[in-house]
Amino acid sequence: MSNPAFENQGLVLAIMSSVFLLVVVLYRGYRARRFYRDLPGPPHSWLWGHISIFRDITTSMPPNSMPQLYYTEIAHRYNLQGIFYLDLWPIGPGLVIITDPKLIEQAPIPRPLVPHPMTNTFITPIAGENNIPTKGGTEWKKLHNLMSPAFSNAHARSLVSVMVDASRMLRSKLDGFSVTGQVFSMEDLMIKVMFEIVSRHILNAGSCAQKAGRQDLKDMRELVDLAQEESNPFIAYNPLVQIPRRLRRHFVRRKLEASLLGLVYKRLEVLITEGIVPSNKDPTSVLDLMLREHVESAIREKEQGRNDSMKLSTPEEKQFVS
Repeated sequence: MSNPAFENQGLVLAIMSSVFLLVVVLYRGYRARRFYRDLPGPPHSWLWGHISIFRDITTSMPPNSMPQLYYTEIAHRYNLQGIFYLDLWPIGPGLVIITDPKLIEQAPIPRPLVPHPMTNTFITPIAGENNIPTKGGTEWKKLHNLMSPAFSNAHARSLVSVMVDASRMLRSKLDGFSVTGQVFSMEDLMIKVMFEIVSRHILNAGSCAQKAGRQDLKDMRELVDLAQEESNPFIAYNPLVQIPRRLRRHFVRRKLEASLLGLVYKRLEVLITEGIVPSNKDPTSVLDLMLREHVESAIREKEQGRNDSMKLSTPEEKQFVS
């Protein structure tokens, strides 16, 4: 037989635990609401914070829109300038949105700002772990200094001809659709144009995406589509759905990494064979800048009669595909 005293103690313990949990939740909610109450931002509610406003904005936008679109619409709708805050507790992290370039330059001065953990949450399903967008500190600074010449104004001007050629090809396609009246996806066409330009800028390789398409672009699109659905709790927390999705994501990512490494080694072979050391002042691509130190070392070893310098180390390979 059960002991009534023991059952009463268990009931009291359960009630006390529930009350304690409720007090903790209410206290945290009060602290969050009080913190954001008088800060610059859209109209604030003690009950909902900015959740109801954020919900209204997101429901008015197309599905799977970039978050920046929501913040831009909030800034325009409520005439918010420079800096404003969003209180999304408990469904999301608190946000500070900076729209003034002068303010964003001052933000890292007191202390370096590391990437938000949410960045890794969104990027990992697409690019895997330890990727460049999620790095910070000295590692990020090293990569920034390494790649910055390829993003200079002078190098951007050298890519004008690439942009013009890609735009002309897009124009010819649009002219054809206007004549035939065929329904088409503007998003698909623009993705191919951007992929054409970015492939040349980063990899020093034409993608021919607008002409015949390219498997790399299809694989990237599939990874993005898989990542977008992770926000659905019925998918994210369902093992019967997650297991095949993760296997598929792993397979597609491995295939994409193999293709990218093939381009890296092809370019590396050209640079070493022809004795070309990429220049920091006049870079031809981001890839060439990342290969610069390895090419210098490989050319020296080649002059010494050693030809085993064509192989990258495993950490270097991971860096290139991230």
